Amino acid sequence: MSLKKKYTLATIVLGSTVVILFSFFYGLLNYRYLVKKEIQTVKESSVLLADSLDVYIDEMVNTSLTLSSAPIMQQALLESNGYFEELADDKRIDEIENLNNKWMYISDINDPFIRSYMNNPVSEYLKLQDTIIPDKYGEIFLTNKYGVLVSATKKLTTLAHSNKYWWKAAYNDGAGKVFLDDRGYDESVEGYVLGVVVPVICDSEVIGVLKCNLNIIHPLNHSIEPYQSVNENSTVKIIRNTGKTITGDGTDLLSMSANESIIEYLEKKEYIGTVIKENGDNIIIGIAPVKITMGSEKIGFGGEYSAIDHSNGNAGGSWYAYISINEKETLWDIGKILAILIGMGVIFVIGEAIIAYFFTRNLSGSINALAKFADKIGRDKFGKKIVIKSNDEIGSLARSLNNMSEYLKNTMASKEILAAEVKARKLAERNLRYLSFHDKLTRTYNRAYFEEELSRIDIGRQLPISLIIGDVNGLKLVNDVFGHEHGDRLLASTAAVLKKCCRKEDVLARYGGDEFAIILPKTSAVLCAKVLNRIKKAMSETSTQKIPLSVSLGAATKGKKTRNINKVLKKAEDNMYTRKLVEGKSISSSIISCKEFVSAFSRKYDI
Repeated sequence: MSLKKKYTLATIVLGSTVVILFSFFYGLLNYRYLVKKEIQTVKESSVLLADSLDVYIDEMVNTSLTLSSAPIMQQALLESNGYFEELADDKRIDEIENLNNKWMYISDINDPFIRSYMNNPVSEYLKLQDTIIPDKYGEIFLTNKYGVLVSATKKLTTLAHSNKYWWKAAYNDGAGKVFLDDRGYDESVEGYVLGVVVPVICDSEVIGVLKCNLNIIHPLNHSIEPYQSVNENSTVKIIRNTGKTITGDGTDLLSMSANESIIEYLEKKEYIGTVIKENGDNIIIGIAPVKITMGSEKIGFGGEYSAIDHSNGNAGGSWYAYISINEKETLWDIGKILAILIGMGVIFVIGEAIIAYFFTRNLSGSINALAKFADKIGRDKFGKKIVIKSNDEIGSLARSLNNMSEYLKNTMASKEILAAEVKARKLAERNLRYLSFHDKLTRTYNRAYFEEELSRIDIGRQLPISLIIGDVNGLKLVNDVFGHEHGDRLLASTAAVLKKCCRKEDVLARYGGDEFAIILPKTSAVLCAKVLNRIKKAMSETSTQKIPLSVSLGAATKGKKTRNINKVLKKAEDNMYTRKLVEGKSISSSIISCKEFVSAFSRKYDI
């Protein structure tokens, strides 16, 4: 086979390989990019949908709070409360029960007794609100602080409500709290009902409870329409944390449930963007919690699974915005682009083969040699040379690479020098760290290291943990009488004694000017007491010249029930100060009055 044919065949093979690999990696990279982008888009859309639901529900709450603040409602509540307050407790209970039984017995809404609650100034005020915003409200009704109905827009099932979960949640033992009653599907309004229950406040006191049952199925369905219209292949809905769908039409909307993998993500109560498997397909999903349904100190949320005239009430659940799209829809455009790229690649390879047949000949050999030489330079093989006897651009490039190789050989530092520099720098860093965490005088750890180690041990839950705080008595007198040099000697000697009494795993630190602190990991109060006795004994054995100096010690132990390590440290300090009040005064007085101390101290430190 001729040289031209070899180069032509090589060009075809190389070009085809490049096209195939490029198409593969391009498709792979674009697949990952598009999926990642789609995941982010779906996640952000679910967050926006959840935020819009938060805003909508918050507006409903504010509307109900505005209704509750009307003077006409407060006046009616004060009159109703006044009537029941005058009754004795037992008579009040009987009166409420009689009224409730009468209300439930009468089915005719035109009965005067029923009309008295549905045709009064407050009920007309509430009906006006229902007229202003049609098809929004189911029932609006007001109860006094005893749960007795005051006014209503419709005939309710009962007149007494103090025993109902939503009333108790809103009354909140007299403190008052907004409660969202997630009732579920209501056949009477053919929609999804959310009860907004707000306390009526007057002079910082809860005087009643207002409940607005809202048909929110149409607003909910309307809220998801913009996200559905962006991509007709996507699925947009609002679901509970149990996976039940609460958007759609008909009573079957709460019977539709998400698969188990989605429910696992719902339990995390986080913003989620990911890919799951469903019926053999990859599904891109975005999940965002509707924050207001999570409940808070200001607004409660919940319901009962089954309530009168309602089905599938929400027992302690929360809402989530859910958006999903099949991954295949995202990858459809990639296939069309790849088809175009492969077609262009085939044309390019054919054209390149024709050109190579006429012009390449020995060119590829020189280029390959230059490429290999450049690769050697890239792998630190400096000083080598390539020999290409040519005066064209290839020869010029070869000479330039030779010059570069020689220059790099003369200017680049060796690996050994770099390694030595790195080693020296690491040593300097270790020395700097030692100085930053050690006390120069006593050669113990300093307060910064003590606090850092205390936090680390506490986080590691190495329970029990015991702490000892010690204060050197009489140090100020030594400094004042003999100078700080002798005081420093005293501190160093004290530190030496304490080191002998500590285990390898214990942490001894100079905590302050004349204070030392010890961390005893995995040490109970009983073992800590033994350490205290060992220290006291060692200190007394060291004081051989009748020097009346000592260390006042305080200790405390953190067990499983103690959460804050700082409280344990404070307790140890308090115990130390208590001991110092007793020991410090006696030591100071004995120093002042004992002449033997001066002579003994002078002999010990060669004064």
